[in-house]
Amino acid sequence: MILDPTRTSFFSNPLSTKDISNFQINTDVLKPVYETVCKVRKELDNNKTLIGFCGGPWTVATYMLEGKGTPNKELAKKFAYENEEATNDLLDYLVAVSAEYLIKQAEAGVDVLQIFESWASDLSPYLFNKLVIVPTKKIIKRIRDAGVNIPIIGFPKNCGLSINEYVKNSGITAIAVSTETPLDLVLVIQALVVLFIAAPALVKALFRLKNVETGEAVASKGWNG
Repeated sequence: MILDPTRTSFFSNPLSTKDISNFQINTDVLKPVYETVCKVRKELDNNKTLIGFCGGPWTVATYMLEGKGTPNKELAKKFAYENEEATNDLLDYLVAVSAEYLIKQAEAGVDVLQIFESWASDLSPYLFNKLVIVPTKKIIKRIRDAGVNIPIIGFPKNCGLSINEYVKNSGITAIAVSTETPLDLVLVIQALVVLFIAAPALVKALFRLKNVETGEAVASKGWNG
């Protein structure tokens, strides 16, 4: 990947199905990031929150498939429709790398994680579920399976009413919205977060407390238990 003078990310050679089939995972190049996170955490006061993040799998995939940022991501969406197996392989690769990246940031000292799905807009409900919700859910499962229980914020930018399904099904702890989101929709989203995230966590906490009071040992499963 290259940064041009306008700070726009682009790939000099967009991916083909052959490229995807030959992928090999090598995350050693990311070690300086974790070292930096560790140093920053040590320099910050304890009352300062450090957020670790990654780009969402679909957002990263659009750059890899189109070569650069484009208004409508037409080539990437066309690729997803016409090459289902290769798209699944690409997203699974990005899920694995992104999950490891976030886990290592958590181990280095970040307090919160965030997944930026900057190009979540203009997707049909079917594609939004396949390209955004499912990969996000897989990332979060890997993170939780690794024993990382800090909050995870999801940011599916400008995804419209699809944000309802995202809140209910992705596994995130909290939701971020863009400035373009109408206030009335923000209030609806807030209610969904309470219903599908905060309330179940509270119920589980109460059950744990009740069981502890009666002498039963119940293990906490963390934020998304």
